[in-house]
Amino acid sequence: MERIMSFILSILLTICNIFGFATDWFQKDVIILFTNDIHCAAESGISYAGLAAYKNECLEKNDYVTLVDCGDHLQGTYLGTISKGECMVEIMNELGYDFATFGNHEFDYGMDKLAENMEKSDLQYLCCNITYSGSGENKVKDAKPYEVVRYGKTAVGYIGISTPYTPVNSAPTIFMEDGEQVYNFGTEKTKDEFYGGIQKTINDCRNDGAEYVVVLSHMGVDGENAPYRSTDLIANTTGIDVVLDGHSHSEIACDVVENRAGESVLLSQTGTEFNNIGKVMITASGNISVGLISEYSKKDAETEKYVKNVVEKYNEYMNTVIGHSDVSMPITDENGVRMIRSREMAIGDMVADAFRIMGQADIGMCNGGGIKTAIKAGDITYGNIINVNPYGNTLCVVKLTGQEILDMLEYFYRMAKNVYAENGSPVGEYGSFQQVSGLKFTVNTALETSVVTDADDNLVSVGEARKVSDVMVLQGDEYVPIDPQKTYTVASHNYMIKKGGSGMVHFLAGKELVVDESIQDYQMLVNYFEYLGNDFSQYSTVDGRITIK
Repeated sequence: MERIMSFILSILLTICNIFGFATDWFQKDVIILFTNDIHCAAESGISYAGLAAYKNECLEKNDYVTLVDCGDHLQGTYLGTISKGECMVEIMNELGYDFATFGNHEFDYGMDKLAENMEKSDLQYLCCNITYSGSGENKVKDAKPYEVVRYGKTAVGYIGISTPYTPVNSAPTIFMEDGEQVYNFGTEKTKDEFYGGIQKTINDCRNDGAEYVVVLSHMGVDGENAPYRSTDLIANTTGIDVVLDGHSHSEIACDVVENRAGESVLLSQTGTEFNNIGKVMITASGNISVGLISEYSKKDAETEKYVKNVVEKYNEYMNTVIGHSDVSMPITDENGVRMIRSREMAIGDMVADAFRIMGQADIGMCNGGGIKTAIKAGDITYGNIINVNPYGNTLCVVKLTGQEILDMLEYFYRMAKNVYAENGSPVGEYGSFQQVSGLKFTVNTALETSVVTDADDNLVSVGEARKVSDVMVLQGDEYVPIDPQKTYTVASHNYMIKKGGSGMVHFLAGKELVVDESIQDYQMLVNYFEYLGNDFSQYSTVDGRITIK
């Protein structure tokens, strides 16, 4: 079923309504099909095979069909992790994509790998707001700010814009050289300077002959992205006809937004993981319409087979060895009693360290319920890592005061018991038990707690009575007493920090994020293993971070 919201621009009237595309399109009409935030979900929803079928239908009736993507196509599932995005490059080449802009997650595998993916890709990456100030090689030098395509007598300019918050939304270290950020996306400028630069690109695109300007944006519409949302982009510029958006995973068939001059601009976004296909149509008479194709069930057989072969090929990589450990890091004791949800474990230390170090934070935390399997001594494969952290949560870093951290710790360990097993079975375990990095403290199970929770067991407040004491924070090479008034950075995953998991739904709401929805947890572990250089000796035993008595 086609669900098309149409917007017709004319001198006298602006209309946004349902538009049914006729079967006798003019040859000079231009069709732009677009996707965003696919996140490696190659076979989900409408799927790439469905997109191929729809593209073929369009080509049967029209010569001018262009396929574009608005970012976050190289990351999102284990397929992206084990192939470092290459599987999606292969599939998008098969589909014949023409243009794409960078989503924040295109950078998750590092600049060198992004450069490789760009070289292997047949499409042209567009991004007008990325700059490089380093002394080495600019890995994204082949990205263009815009490109003008001539369809007969009609010229359409395509401009790419990535969210200025890209370094925060990925991993900040990726954009650094010698500890300094050298890849920037606009937050180093004032808002006016940023949009002034975008306006210059629009003007350049127009001066190069573009009659219509279509922006491929990965900015989103969520309030947290202000003042750099796609709606802000439109409000601060002139000369754009259509903004095809991504980043916020919104389903927007056709919104009409006024630009700086009060003129109407179309805005659309498809959601995520092939919920929809986006479609723009520029008719020979100059009308522009944009909308979404949903519940489309046809599949192109050749593409479906190709995608399946690519997926199967990379599934074999699950057994690829990516590291080696001389020590075992179990989640149970020697009798098989699970401890990861009730006691500090070496594997918990390792995962929490990965959050802290990869997130460049003061403290790292990870709920024991999120660590599912052990790492045995010997070779370590992609499959091993993904099984340790199977949920695909993403790295986040939040600012908290020392007092807020003390309150969190009291909540997390209020149910701890002085024993973890009775009659060969675990006791006192719970999924929100935190494995920690950068902290040391004592939990006295004999004391009362003053934690107040709501009906759903979420943390509300903490009084004076406390089980957790002697809290120390790692500063440099030594532990010092936590300062309740000082602000610290805490790294964990989006499940806890953004989604309120582990009882944090009220407590962490509205807290300032330093890193927002960065790399996935299993990609973070892969990066951390590379950082360790296969030396896991520090995890041969627990570090003594959590003392329970």
